[in-house]
Amino acid sequence: QTDIVRSGKYSANITIEPGDISQPDQESSTERDELDSRPWSLGGRDIWYGMSFYLPSDFPITTDRLVMGQWKQMNAGDKHPLIAQRFVNNTWYYTVNVGISK
Repeated sequence: QTDIVRSGKYSANITIEPGDISQPDQESSTERDELDSRPWSLGGRDIWYGMSFYLPSDFPITTDRLVMGQWKQMNAGDKHPLIAQRFVNNTWYYTVNVGISK
């Protein structure tokens, strides 16, 4: 899409609608839309990622946990993402998993 762009000409428009991959757990539910880069060979090169979020002024405040971004490492022996951004009850949560547990 080209209406809202931080830099460059284009941006991805990923919209969460009520019920998108709803995953109820013990105390809350999670809704998410996902964009997956799929694995590819890096050939020994570093790859840098960056992302920005635009939340409109009428963005709904909900008790659901909204997963806004997360990065996982394949075959790391841990089901938790290395880095995650979540939004719950008008609060941003950033987590960094520095230990790998098996």
